[in-house]
Amino acid sequence: MERGALEAARDLRETDPKTSYTFFSIAETSGKAAEELKALIPMPAEIEGGGSTWFYVCGECHGSIDTHDKYCRHCGHPIDWSA
Repeated sequence: MERGALEAARDLRETDPKTSYTFFSIAETSGKAAEELKALIPMPAEIEGGGSTWFYVCGECHGSIDTHDKYCRHCGHPIDWSA
């Protein structure tokens, strides 16, 4: 973008509240969408415990899970059992 066009866009943003609000809304929606997409990435199950007691936990929230669970029953995150 040319310097003149950039300055014109900045002037429009500062003088037109509707345009400024539109840009803010787009940025806010994009941030929420990125967080939602991040929640869909499967997390590997982890093993925790000690001594003679070992159990699987969610890699995201560390809540206890069973080997047949596809999603964490505490946070709802998908579980990746292949790792």
